[in-house]
Amino acid sequence: MQLNNGNGTFSEIGQLSGVYCTDWSWASLFTDFNNDGNKDLFITNGYGRDMTNRDFVKFYANERLKYLRGEASNNMFKMLQSIPVTPIHDYLYLNNGNLQFSDVSFSSGFDKQSLSNGAAYAD
Repeated sequence: MQLNNGNGTFSEIGQLSGVYCTDWSWASLFTDFNNDGNKDLFITNGYGRDMTNRDFVKFYANERLKYLRGEASNNMFKMLQSIPVTPIHDYLYLNNGNLQFSDVSFSSGFDKQSLSNGAAYAD
């Protein structure tokens, strides 16, 4: 989260605001969810398969070389299926109006772990 300092610079205030450590966040929406005049924050989470895992990267390189040499293999598909899925609950933070946010995720029904890759809001 960036705070505009009003002088052409910004400060990172995620930890100060209490909205850090939301894991692998995909979408963030700022809107006034509780109609108190302050913009609240909704963050979606969840990670399908970690394709940047070093073991997978090494395996992929080896399998790609085999393919280029004409060696057929179905190991790639098996490896992709074995990469773990990481479901994580989504977050809802209410804006307290003083650069501080309160985590109300569980009390607002965002207690189930899931894979959320985006979000939309309409009023």
